[in-house]
Amino acid sequence: MIDIREIQGTELESPLAGKVVRTSGVVIGSSRRGFFIQSSRAGSAPGASSGLFVLSHDRHVKVGSMVEVEGKVVDFVREENDRPATQLVLGRMGTTM
Repeated sequence: MIDIREIQGTELESPLAGKVVRTSGVVIGSSRRGFFIQSSRAGSAPGASSGLFVLSHDRHVKVGSMVEVEGKVVDFVREENDRPATQLVLGRMGTTM
C-alpha cells in the first residue's frame, strides 16, 4: 500500500507515473469522471499533496467512505502548455470501512 503523498511526489510530475499502485483514502468529493480521495494518515513528505483524483465511472462512491483503490498512475495534461494533474486510472476498488 502506497501513501497518496508518495504517488503525488514533490515535483511537477509523479515519480510513479506509468506504474500500477494501490492506495487508500477518504472520499472527499465526486464528479462525472471520478472521485477525489485524501490520505487519512499523517504525512511525512513535506510539499506533497495528500489528495488524489481517481478516474472512474463508478458513481456509487459515498463521500466520507474509506476506500482502497488500485490503478495506473498518470500525469494528465489537457492541453500542451498545461501543468500535469496526477491521477489514478481505476483498476480495482474496495471499501475498507
